[in-house]
Amino acid sequence: MSRVLEALRRDFWPYLVAPPLLVAMIMGFDRGLPLAMAPHLLRDTAVFVVCVGLPVHVVHTRFGERLGLGHRLTLRTAPIHLAILAASVLVGTEVAFLALGPLHPSGSFPGEPHTPSRPTIWLIAFLGDALVTALFMRFDRYRARIDEVELREARALQRSLAAQVQALQARIQPHFLFNSLNTVAALIQEDPARAESAVERLSELYRYTLDASRKRFVSLDEELAAVEGFLALEALRYGDRLKSALHVDPAALGVPVPPLLLQPLVENAVLHGIAPRREGGRLEVSVARRGDTLHLRVEDDGPGPGGSERRGSGTALADLRRRLLLIYGPSASLVLGPAALGGFAVDLALPVEPPSRGAA
Repeated sequence: MSRVLEALRRDFWPYLVAPPLLVAMIMGFDRGLPLAMAPHLLRDTAVFVVCVGLPVHVVHTRFGERLGLGHRLTLRTAPIHLAILAASVLVGTEVAFLALGPLHPSGSFPGEPHTPSRPTIWLIAFLGDALVTALFMRFDRYRARIDEVELREARALQRSLAAQVQALQARIQPHFLFNSLNTVAALIQEDPARAESAVERLSELYRYTLDASRKRFVSLDEELAAVEGFLALEALRYGDRLKSALHVDPAALGVPVPPLLLQPLVENAVLHGIAPRREGGRLEVSVARRGDTLHLRVEDDGPGPGGSERRGSGTALADLRRRLLLIYGPSASLVLGPAALGGFAVDLALPVEPPSRGAA
């Protein structure tokens, strides 16, 4: 039923345009018709257009695919089209005759001067419906081709965007592994036991990154667990020099987010805000849900924007910004600036509901 209503809504314009056009043609051909008959003729014509056109429209929309009509007029489908047209015109004209009879002085329709006979009306209605049906079929074929082209383009764009997102995520993994191996290497001579623990942590984290590379989204719980694992790994290296805290709104847990969303930001905060300082520093991750938006913040108490002794390439932030744009479009934002702790902060805002594949 929804398809029928959609088809009627989409193609309703002929029911509005056809009656006045037909009346104008009839008045033009038959110069003997008085102008005062125009309103009655328009009413009668509108009733016929609706009563005869709707059955054909509904049957073609509702049962067209089931009967194998498609959008083509072939030798196989022509008898079905003709049968639908003949039956619909027969039923429609009889309904129109019954509806118009009480509205005419004679109490029946047809049967008045300037009124065609029943066979003539049936023939005109059949030919008119055949013409309109052919036009609609032609238009439907054109629209179907347009829809098919748009669908192919949308799927190609979707595959391209997915490939770009996966490529950006893949760029994070070697960078992450390289820094983590440096941590392990630094611990091997200082404390072999801690180095062994670091390898175990690294194994868990890298397993997460491999699993995440195959997914469009992970739950926020999984991403936070990866962040905690990374901080635990870094704490083995920096000891008391690294102080961290996670502030998580319980309402935000379970929200789907792109994998490796927070970990590169936390890694940057450790690398630029804490590692260069002899006394170390503090890092905080805050997550809150406000309505339909998820807010995430990573901040440190380091030297702040432009104050780091390490000069990075900016790849992590650039890749993250690009990933967000590809996945969410303008619905997501990434803002950099000074932190409340006195260092550097990154603020993310994402929709709680992830976009569909088509939207991405």
